[in-house]
Amino acid sequence: MLGSAGGGLYLHAKASGALPKAVTKQVSFTLYYPTQLPRGYTLNKTTARVENDILFYSLKSGSKEVRVSEQAAPTRPPDLNSIPGFKKLESIAGNAAIGKNAGAPTALLITNTTLITISGTATVPQDVIVRLTQQMTSLET
Repeated sequence: MLGSAGGGLYLHAKASGALPKAVTKQVSFTLYYPTQLPRGYTLNKTTARVENDILFYSLKSGSKEVRVSEQAAPTRPPDLNSIPGFKKLESIAGNAAIGKNAGAPTALLITNTTLITISGTATVPQDVIVRLTQQMTSLET
């Protein structure tokens, strides 16, 4: 199913079935996944794994890669307003900020339960990271 958002074409992803169940059942915090993936991007299921209670997965479009990590939100989450070079980003899932880390677009999203980092390779447009961050939704039903 195709949809248009902000002038770009996006594929509707069935968020609840996107990540392998064998991986998602390994964590006790709420997981998030974008309701829509940018056109051309797909989940690289072989990258979905849990290490030290942190979920990792990546989305790919040709040579462009977006890496996502999710972990339980810390008791004292970082102040997103104090990260140099990052600016506030609107997200329905929680507080978010967008900037660059080592020259690559990066977003941080803090929900009530989860700290999410979304970072692209240097060739990924920042708009892709922004839209993914804004499309994050809880996988809890």
